[in-house]
Amino acid sequence: MLAKRIIPCLDVRDGKVVKGVQFKHHQIVGDILQLAEHYCQTGADELVFYDITASCDGRQVDREWIRRVAAYLSIPFCVAGGIRGLADAESILNAGADKISINSPALETPELINELSQAFGRQCIVVGVDSLFEEGEYKVCQYTGDTTKMKKNDTPHFRMDSRSASPRCG
Repeated sequence: MLAKRIIPCLDVRDGKVVKGVQFKHHQIVGDILQLAEHYCQTGADELVFYDITASCDGRQVDREWIRRVAAYLSIPFCVAGGIRGLADAESILNAGADKISINSPALETPELINELSQAFGRQCIVVGVDSLFEEGEYKVCQYTGDTTKMKKNDTPHFRMDSRSASPRCG
């Protein structure tokens, strides 16, 4: 039987953890380090931090808070936000993250998934997919950290082959 794992996912905006509903009305719920500590102490197996506005703003995630989290945490953590190439990913991993996650950049450039997995290993790359259920179907969304820039796609740009990290056009 597969082991169950607890992996809280924290949305980050302007250096604070936020909570929204359907990508809107984000409210600050706490400090990155305080919440990381809380989840670590209460049994989380891993953490995921999504800088929800990095891709929309055309910037990368702040390496300084990654370094602070890495110095504190004793569990693995994943970071997402504005990762558009190998150098971005390497910088985040060198700052202390154990994994990286891509979302909007994967939709824009599906081959990035293979580039990253070949460079850093499949175990290190996560593809996040944001979606909304509207009119009886799921719509894949990009740039969900800013509702004025959010794009909804009626058809998926890719689907993952269950046997590899290869995107397949859909």
